[in-house]
Amino acid sequence: MSTSDFDLPREKLQAKGVAHLSDAEVLQLLIGSGNAANSVAHIARKAKKALQKHGSNITHDQLCSLAGIGSARAGTLLAAFELARRYPVSGGNVTLNTQQRILEFAADIRTHSDETTLYITLDGAKRPIAKRHLSTNLSHTKKLRTITSHYLSDSAASIVIVKGCIDQNIVPSLDDLQFAKELNSILAFFGTGICTHYLMNALDVHVVLGYQYG
Repeated sequence: MSTSDFDLPREKLQAKGVAHLSDAEVLQLLIGSGNAANSVAHIARKAKKALQKHGSNITHDQLCSLAGIGSARAGTLLAAFELARRYPVSGGNVTLNTQQRILEFAADIRTHSDETTLYITLDGAKRPIAKRHLSTNLSHTKKLRTITSHYLSDSAASIVIVKGCIDQNIVPSLDDLQFAKELNSILAFFGTGICTHYLMNALDVHVVLGYQYG
């Protein structure tokens, strides 16, 4: 049995399913193989850091600037992101009706070294419709528009925002409070929108604004 960088995540997927793969392992499968200068694992780690910084709105040029990712591989990654946007993954029978379940659903950002923001659209039964990364390079206004757009396209009943990293300051800044208030006001305009904001680090969590789950 081969023990190459590619075989390990592929065999893990076959044995346990894609949900058990780490972000880097999923990227290894999408990238496919390494080259003489960089292993596929090394390329995937670089790609993961870039995605943590830019989110799924990363550009073709930004991907091509990474060693080991040329135009074809950049196109594959961008196509995967676009497909995910067109067909958001349902959370199945998962119900995010408690704070603990929400934090477990978004727990991966606690290991990120760079600040990451997730937004999760929920249906009326508090089941996740889609879980997305919010690009850090968007302006304040574009962040509000992006979240609102997906709220409407998903026909969501509510949204959960989780912002954090390993050493995230969980005391909300004035910007955090302003963003939370503006987004809640926008969703309230549509009648049923409820938005809850969390700040999370490796050890703790704080509710910025929104519905207090039990």
